[in-house]
Amino acid sequence: MRRWAFVILGALATSVLASPASARDVGANVVPRITIGGRLISTLNATWLQGDGRDDDDLYDVSIADTSILARFDRRLFDRSVGGAVVGLEFPDPDADFTDSVFYHRVFAFLWDRSYQVELGRTKLRNFLVEFPTLRDDDLLRFTEILNGFSNSNTEEYHQFGNHLALDLFWPRRFLQLTGYLAQRVETDAAGEMKEEFDLNSGGLFLQRTVPGPLKFSSRLRQLGVGWDAQKVDVDGDTWKHAFVAGGVVNLTMDPLDHWEAMAQVIYDTGAGDRDLTTDQGRALAESVAMAAAVNYRHSTFQVLRWKASLTAAYKDYRDEDGAEWSVVPTFQYRLGDGMGLLAQYQYTRRSGDLATAVGFDQEHTVQIGLTFDFETTFNDYIGERQSILNMEHGYVR
Repeated sequence: MRRWAFVILGALATSVLASPASARDVGANVVPRITIGGRLISTLNATWLQGDGRDDDDLYDVSIADTSILARFDRRLFDRSVGGAVVGLEFPDPDADFTDSVFYHRVFAFLWDRSYQVELGRTKLRNFLVEFPTLRDDDLLRFTEILNGFSNSNTEEYHQFGNHLALDLFWPRRFLQLTGYLAQRVETDAAGEMKEEFDLNSGGLFLQRTVPGPLKFSSRLRQLGVGWDAQKVDVDGDTWKHAFVAGGVVNLTMDPLDHWEAMAQVIYDTGAGDRDLTTDQGRALAESVAMAAAVNYRHSTFQVLRWKASLTAAYKDYRDEDGAEWSVVPTFQYRLGDGMGLLAQYQYTRRSGDLATAVGFDQEHTVQIGLTFDFETTFNDYIGERQSILNMEHGYVR
């Protein structure tokens, strides 16, 4: 009798441990893979502004803009896909219209497998194709990214980050990627202050052929793509602003030790309404054509990058307005060790017509000299890496 009592008690204990509630408790306590990464970029900046009819201005400052810290937490799911979340903060430019000194630029959940990826939350907007080799991703923002027609602020983060739902479909054997998204871009009032509430206000579709990093020397053509972005700006009621982008990257040489590459991108923005160039929003809503091209050289020793240098040129024409601008940017980075680098960059910008009058300066010279440090570490890695967490940030300084 006592033996049967033990059997019954054992069966009851097994049924309790195998119950759905208990399974949920155990699953909630599975430690996720944790990845921590970050990059500090600190530069001494000297800027000289020149304009007709006014005194020249000289500006000198130390900038830590675009310094960021990222944390990613993910788990392998029941169907072998991977799900998780990313939280990241960034130090914005000093003139940004933020009440805080840091900006949570990435707060989103994700789900991915070999053939797809879903992102939901705040992150970098899909408003460009090609990443150009400048120290910071906003050095040529007006030329290289589709601008936010809802913002009348000089805060560059309002053009770069927003809330979105994005779906990426991959065809790995063909290196194809199709991206569709709905976005909630930041909206401001006429004074440049962020509105308390705003809805989903834009969307787009991108198609590109991209060779993964480990295979980048297997083909001359590294990247080629086209894209379309639409923003419901409601300038005169139900008004849409459309932008079309095309670009690509090619290997000029196939030598991984002394490597030359070239890249180019064109953005045509239809604009919305009869806009002028006197405000930030007016320039974002004006019809325009922006072009950028760059040549980048990388020198490696035993396949370890030691230094790289690039030259980027960009031009933008405001079609219905008397205004244009162009910029030339040589950039240099020397690696002092793993994750540590010495930086230098010079940028010359020239404006003409009503644009120069609106901005107040027709010539601008900026010299930046600085240091960068980046790191990445992973705990409890039982998944296998798809990409470095630092790939979320601007990739030239690496």
